[in-house]
Amino acid sequence: VGFDKFTLQIAIKEGKMEVSVDGEKKVYSGENYEKWGMFDNYFNVGCNPQGEDALSSAKVKFYSLDVSH
Repeated sequence: VGFDKFTLQIAIKEGKMEVSVDGEKKVYSGENYEKWGMFDNYFNVGCNPQGEDALSSAKVKFYSLDVSH
């Protein structure tokens, strides 16, 4: 995505996961997504640097977050 702001949306319903980045959508489906409704899940967002530099860091800002159950 680069360093510019972007919009990420993830929707999981009816055995499918729809991922949208700045309006460009991809839909994933299959047996694994059908199992998501069988148990409680949690959603976790963050930025986890994978480098070996102990001083590496990142910031994540949420401007809007909609949650429904």
